[in-house]
Amino acid sequence: MNQEGDFKTVVIDNASADDSLKILAKFPQVTVVANPENRGFGAAANQGLELCGTPYVLLLNVDMKILPGSIQLLENYLNTQADVAIVAPQLIFADGTPQPSIRSFPTAWTIAMYLSYLDRIFPSDYRKKISGTQEVDQPMGAAVMMRKSALEQIGFFDPQFFLYMEDVDLCYRMRQNGYHIVYLPESKMIHQAGGSSKQDWERSQKNFFDSLFLYFKKNAPGEVRKLKWLLPPALLLRAFVFLLRGKFRESRFYLRQATG
Repeated sequence: MNQEGDFKTVVIDNASADDSLKILAKFPQVTVVANPENRGFGAAANQGLELCGTPYVLLLNVDMKILPGSIQLLENYLNTQADVAIVAPQLIFADGTPQPSIRSFPTAWTIAMYLSYLDRIFPSDYRKKISGTQEVDQPMGAAVMMRKSALEQIGFFDPQFFLYMEDVDLCYRMRQNGYHIVYLPESKMIHQAGGSSKQDWERSQKNFFDSLFLYFKKNAPGEVRKLKWLLPPALLLRAFVFLLRGKFRESRFYLRQATG
């Protein structure tokens, strides 16, 4: 996409079971790839990235709503900052309130604090409360504009991650290769958080735990043993919190994960 508004839209359909493909057929200008099976987020995103010949690529989840001017702000920033590989907008909920979307790279301890909700009482350095344009570790991958040349250098998303943590792994590799990642709150987009994962909530949560261990095995193997010790008590606390909220299905799920 450039300042004159020329752009290419690519949609990767991961074996959807609704009318998505019929709706997309009404827009012949959109390039559609219909996968016969769900290849996972990272692998599907890579298909789209390969088809994009533009210098920048805006990666969007299906539950995003773009606000006027938000894309142009991201593009303008990359145009003037050659050492920045990823720029992320501020994500907001439908009512306009900001959504926490910036985090530090995880450790076994900060993940356990986050999952147990103990970081609400004893704040850790994992979830960031920031304002103003600044460099960050990892913005939520629901909406990010990325420099194509940087992606080509580091190798796109790792398809080993079926769902979750693929964006964290990508950001980690970007930083390891000397690129910068920036949060630009002047650009705002609405995120209906969890809009796609709610379709099969338990499966998505299991994918999260699988991806969590994969991330540490790949990038911080010394943390894996710590995570195995810290995760069960963290999930027990999480199950208790959901029980108090009256969310019995979720509470039972996390109890099974903690004791299984």
